Amino acid sequence: MSNINPENYQGATVVIVGSAGGPAKAPAYDKDGTSGVLELSVAVGQGYKKDGAWVDTGTTWYTYKAAGSYADNLRGIGKGDKVRIDEAKLETREFTRKDESIGQQFLLSYGSIEVLESKSGAGPAAPAASDDSPF
Repeated sequence: MSNINPENYQGATVVIVGSAGGPAKAPAYDKDGTSGVLELSVAVGQGYKKDGAWVDTGTTWYTYKAAGSYADNLRGIGKGDKVRIDEAKLETREFTRKDESIGQQFLLSYGSIEVLESKSGAGPAAPAASDDSPF
C-alpha cells in the first residue's frame, strides 16, 4: 500500500502516461510563483488499433497540480517528455467556452511523477517524499 492516501479518503485515483505539453509553471492565479504550486499540462493520445494500424481519435489534456516536494519533482520536465503519473487524485470540471459550448477539464493532484523518456534532458523524477501528506 502506498502513502498517497493512507486514510482511504473517497475519490478517484488514476495512472496516466502521456507527453508533457511544456515546462511546469505557476498557475494563472499565482503569476509571481509565491505559493510554491506548479502545474504541468500532460497530453494523452486516444485511439485504437484496427487491422494493425493505429486510428487516432484525439487527445485528452490533463493538468497535474503539485506543491512542496511534489512540485520539486516537476522541475526540469520539458515539452515532449514522456511522463507517468501514478495514483493521482482525479477531479473533472465543466466549463463554458466563449462560443457557449461546454468543455471538460481534467485536474490531477498529488500522486508521483516519473520521466519515462526525456526529450529535454530531464532525468527520472523521484517519487514524492514519504513524510509528505497530500491530503
